[in-house]
Amino acid sequence: MDLPGGNPADAIKAIQKEMQDAFDEAGMNKVEELTDMLDELLDTVKKGPGSLIDSAKGQFEDMKNKLENAAKDPASLAGGGAVAMCASYYANSVMSKLKAISGDVQNTVTGLTDTAGASAEPLKKVVDGMESAMGQIEAAIKGLAKLPKQVTQEFQGKDSPDDIAQVDTANLKKALDSGDVGQPLDTIKGLGSFISEAVEAIKKGMAALMDFVQAAPDQIKDAFASPMPLCCFSVTPQPMKDLLDMVENLAKIDFGPIIDTLNKAVESITGLDVEAVKAPMAAFKEKAGGLVDKLDKTVQAAKMASGGGAVGGALKGLMG
Repeated sequence: MDLPGGNPADAIKAIQKEMQDAFDEAGMNKVEELTDMLDELLDTVKKGPGSLIDSAKGQFEDMKNKLENAAKDPASLAGGGAVAMCASYYANSVMSKLKAISGDVQNTVTGLTDTAGASAEPLKKVVDGMESAMGQIEAAIKGLAKLPKQVTQEFQGKDSPDDIAQVDTANLKKALDSGDVGQPLDTIKGLGSFISEAVEAIKKGMAALMDFVQAAPDQIKDAFASPMPLCCFSVTPQPMKDLLDMVENLAKIDFGPIIDTLNKAVESITGLDVEAVKAPMAAFKEKAGGLVDKLDKTVQAAKMASGGGAVGGALKGLMG
């Protein structure tokens, strides 16, 4: 290596550039992109459909309360007008039909509860498996992937031989001790089936919800329709309006995006290319080893110079 002016600081800067060039040429950015993608994927799986299911169950609970309150106050079902004069008769007609809707509400809530359990179990397996595997991956690649930045941090602001002599290169050498990423990546690839299992459970819950919101408006309107011989009177009691609004809000709950996201997660996991990670690591490690050795020799030269020796001579002697 050429050592401009025999200055250790200049030698360090030259080695830093070589280190970054070697990092880029080896394609180590792909390793960083992979770990970032896995972090995002893990966050997605952790969120799952839980908040959507909780929202739906909460709204169904409000609907159940509305139906129960209506049963406690049948007179409120009649509203005003001519039908109010036959409130008891009208209310009995409405309540008999609302019981069926109340049963559908309970069945849908039960289905959503089942969906929550059926999707949570496989997703927990994915989270546990990914966290364990990513811990191994992080340990295997962390040092190597962060080496250029670590070199910059270690020598930042150190321009004199005395400052450079204080750098401990042991941590830089330790960063070269990368582990095996193949086994943990294979583990992650095997988790795709659990996500698919969760997706199927979510689809069933979504189908149950959609069946309800599609059928409920007509059922509610029919329940509040005036029975014979009051059928010539049109009524729109407030409870009917409230229930229809509730169904409209339930229809806004969309499991589609989370299903699409999880399906993409399956594609990302099962499509992991282990060699695309291992090859850059091996290529960079091979070059980085020699560069760390040069850094260590430069530090040793700075130590010799700090002790009164000639910097240029020390560098040339150590670098061979």
